[in-house]
Amino acid sequence: MTGKNGRGPLIATAPSASAGRPATIWVLAGTTAAFLQSLASAAQPQTVSCSASDWIVTGGTADERRLICEGVAKAEALLGSCGIRTSEPVDLVVADSLLDFCGSKAHAVFDSRDKTISIAPMDVCVSERIENGYFDLLNPQVAYLSIAAHEATHAILDANGIRPKQWVGNEYMAAIVQYAAIPPEERDDLIEALMEPVPVSAEEINGVIYGFAPLIFAARSWLHYSALPQPCAFLNDVVSGAFSFVDIRY
Repeated sequence: MTGKNGRGPLIATAPSASAGRPATIWVLAGTTAAFLQSLASAAQPQTVSCSASDWIVTGGTADERRLICEGVAKAEALLGSCGIRTSEPVDLVVADSLLDFCGSKAHAVFDSRDKTISIAPMDVCVSERIENGYFDLLNPQVAYLSIAAHEATHAILDANGIRPKQWVGNEYMAAIVQYAAIPPEERDDLIEALMEPVPVSAEEINGVIYGFAPLIFAARSWLHYSALPQPCAFLNDVVSGAFSFVDIRY
């Protein structure tokens, strides 16, 4: 039992085989408390801060948290080089399963209401074939990092006030950041697996393509963006609303 006021050593007695009288076993209360505390700490999700803007990643494995932070850094670097930044903190959570989004399953989702990005575990992304097998077409770690960059872009754009009616432009920018996060050789192989790498005009990027073939939408977006003579000027026009993609509904 404990000593007075719940403190002091725990004492238990047991028969002594050699002396025939009780032997005292001392269990320090402090040791027990430390052990219980360590168990409680182990049960808590691990967190890491991975951005100058204090973006916090909670849950998942150390490898998943590292890849997510790298994805966030890719998004901040590309958009920041064009003057598109945010100082708003965002919470990123590694969920237990795929995410629900508009009646479908998704690898990751940004919720603008509570400024939270939820990302499925990497092994679930690999085993559950959605979005036309994106994780089949890339190294899984590269794919995971790139979807983190994609959702981080949505969060940064939300902080910059991009309007809901510009949703095609929002997805365009998330797509080009996603593709920029992929190493060039792997990116080229991905595009060739999806479509012929030919010049793409802005008119070929619309909601219909996004709705029926999101990977092709992303590939077209990258091919269009990578050929722009002044990419930063174009991205800022998209954010400001000076340029809008054709919003064809499907």
